[in-house]
Amino acid sequence: MRKKFINKLVVMVMSALLVTLPLMPLSSYAATNVSVNWNDVKQEIDGFGVSQAGWSDAIYDLQEPARSEIMDLLFRDDIGIGISIFRGALFPQFNPAPGQFDFNARPDQVWVMQQAKARGVDKLVASTWSPPAWMKTNNSTTNGGYLKQANYDDYALLMAKFIKEYKLQFDLDLYAVSIANEPNSMTFLTWDSSEWNSTNFQVFLKNHLKQAMINEGVQSAKVIAGESSWWSEDLIKDSLNDPASAERIDIVGGHNYPIPIINTEMPTTPFSTAISKGKKVWMTEVSKVDSYDPGMGSGLKFAKQTHNFMTKANVNAWMYWTGAIPGNNDEGLINVDKASSTYALTKRFYTFGNFSKFIKPGYVRIGAPDTPKFGVYTSAYKDPATGKFTIVAINDNNSNAELDFSPNGFTSGHLTPFTTNDSSALTQGSAIPLVNGKFQVVIPPKSVVTFVGENGSL
Repeated sequence: MRKKFINKLVVMVMSALLVTLPLMPLSSYAATNVSVNWNDVKQEIDGFGVSQAGWSDAIYDLQEPARSEIMDLLFRDDIGIGISIFRGALFPQFNPAPGQFDFNARPDQVWVMQQAKARGVDKLVASTWSPPAWMKTNNSTTNGGYLKQANYDDYALLMAKFIKEYKLQFDLDLYAVSIANEPNSMTFLTWDSSEWNSTNFQVFLKNHLKQAMINEGVQSAKVIAGESSWWSEDLIKDSLNDPASAERIDIVGGHNYPIPIINTEMPTTPFSTAISKGKKVWMTEVSKVDSYDPGMGSGLKFAKQTHNFMTKANVNAWMYWTGAIPGNNDEGLINVDKASSTYALTKRFYTFGNFSKFIKPGYVRIGAPDTPKFGVYTSAYKDPATGKFTIVAINDNNSNAELDFSPNGFTSGHLTPFTTNDSSALTQGSAIPLVNGKFQVVIPPKSVVTFVGENGSL
């Protein structure tokens, strides 16, 4: 009897509390605070890019309207993902024999670069897979081989003339050229390749390339050096520590492929020597070459890689291997079928767009916790000129992630979200108001959400 009375009393008390206490959302204690610090300025962003080096024909050979649609999707801000860097190639065919030059040997590249420029891309860069065969120790553009010391001046002239003639012949201003693509792992490859060691870079930069660019009047173009196949600046440290060669380095590049044989990626750490010398650092290539996943698995994988390079390595630019490529593989953001002039977009395309469409050249990264909770990643950026800002949130969990974005040092009336997941593709959502000094947001499972706003807006 006593037990029954006590149970009844407990029920009455709980009922009274539910009536008299204000109703609070059950999730109010679950949200994780994410402070976004306007004045905690990190690195400047040069942009997000893709390459068509050797694969410009994958777009050029398509029939209209497909090829123009792909260019729009890649490079336009309004109907595409607004990619801001295009990476092409300096081909051996441009200098087939001593004293002979043909910079129209790849009209497909010229067309794609011109089309990218017409869509607002002002950073056109080019890497070299191999100097011409006649300049190399193995007399071949493939299977590695070194640039012969006797031909250092010839190769420097080719690089300088390439910059000059692309402007004169095609009205294409090359923002930067790279001396060598993946010079540290090329001895066994059947495609164009060339080997360089630390001393090769140092001597070529200070004794040959510097003067050749002056002679051709193209010294304002930037030079990218390094571009090792895995994330490392080791090949270029000697050049950076030598003032005479460092003077001709503007950007230190690196790729993010696993080290061969051990199949392990290098840690995503800053290039401390390059940064200490005041050089920009770009991650210029990555993809997955032996798989096909057009869905969110790959989309999330590379979104997290982009996040890590932004927040851990503090890179100024991040680039995927190709924008569009034939076949069913993960080497491009878009898969094309040249026979039918059709194409298919991947979720990787859209998650790349969660960065490239909303974080433009000239933005700077600002303070935000990079991993506010397990499986959730955030980064923030602002445009110092306009006050616009972007927050990118990745939720790799199987449940919602509830976050409170807290502005620190700035004000904004609302955020606009753009979501990519299995059911959405950069889909714009309703504006999220500032409530009690916070933006209360929910990141759906397995999603990338970009939030945009403007300092001082209502």
